[in-house]
Amino acid sequence: MIVNNQFNIGHICTRLQCEQGRADKLAFRWLSAHEDRLDYTYADLETDSNRFANLLAGLEFSKGDVFLHVFTQNAGTVFCVSWFIKDAAHNWHSVRKFR
Repeated sequence: MIVNNQFNIGHICTRLQCEQGRADKLAFRWLSAHEDRLDYTYADLETDSNRFANLLAGLEFSKGDVFLHVFTQNAGTVFCVSWFIKDAAHNWHSVRKFR
């Protein structure tokens, strides 16, 4: 999908998958070093990455602000990365509440 003349892989990997009927399908499986397994659907990825975006918006991040995330080896990192590659990271001129 191209948004504002940009190829938006974040949208393709989350919202578009839900819109195309894959919301309940496995998006990724997290396997820990202790062999714990967590399964996440496309709906989980969409919902939790939006939750993270709303948290940042609630902290009044705006265009030009810098955000640093120290990546750890846990499943939550995927939601942060998913948010980052969505249009919010590239279009701060239109900061809004994500649905």
